[in-house]
Amino acid sequence: MNRTFSLCVALLAVGLFVVIAQGNPLSQIKQAANETRDAAESKSEEIAKEAEGHEKHDEHASHDDHHDHAKHDDHSHGKHHDDDDDDDDDDEFEVEVDHAVAIMIPTEGNNVRGVIRFDQTKMGVRVTASVSGLNPNQKHGFHIHEFGDISDPAGKATGGHYNPQGHDHALPHDHGAGHGHAHARHAGDLGNLQADADGNATFDQTFDNISVFDDDFNPIIGRGVIIHAQPDDGGQPTGNAGARISQGVIGVANTK
Repeated sequence: MNRTFSLCVALLAVGLFVVIAQGNPLSQIKQAANETRDAAESKSEEIAKEAEGHEKHDEHASHDDHHDHAKHDDHSHGKHHDDDDDDDDDDEFEVEVDHAVAIMIPTEGNNVRGVIRFDQTKMGVRVTASVSGLNPNQKHGFHIHEFGDISDPAGKATGGHYNPQGHDHALPHDHGAGHGHAHARHAGDLGNLQADADGNATFDQTFDNISVFDDDFNPIIGRGVIIHAQPDDGGQPTGNAGARISQGVIGVANTK
């Protein structure tokens, strides 16, 4: 504003100087002064409007910058929030299963039922079983099979013994004095259930050649379990254990 006023005064002074210098009478000097004043005021208004336009432009640019910055902050905050949500989702899907169970149901024409539990321990997988409906005072081979599919009434949909390494069949005690040590045999070779005089059997043994849920070490979750009509004698290729008289699927146990 000070610059505009100074410019107007300067224009007025120059105009008067020119008129006086030419030796014009007083009336002409007054007329020239008025014209110079009008020109100065017009120029002042023009400069003021131009300055006002610059101020509005700067204000608009500042507003846009602030808006863009706010949008950037919102986007960054949103992305950060989304990343946190992704982390939360990852945490939600991190599952560790240490306890599993197979509910055994009879195959067609049989009456063998029971519960077999699989618990991950530092020593391996502890397998405990309680089964009824077996032949009294007889051994019955039982194994983990490849598939957890019990859709076939005869138990055939579970496939063969779980054997990811392609080893020969063997009984656990053949290599470990009655314990399930990790020697070369099918991962699913569990040995035999021993029935009492009432056809009931219990079992409690730990196996270190399998895991409940470790993808890198023969995981058994989701696979099938079969109890056979005859003893597993350790022979090839699957122990000569006979027909499948009970089947189940190894699922996640409810430990609550």
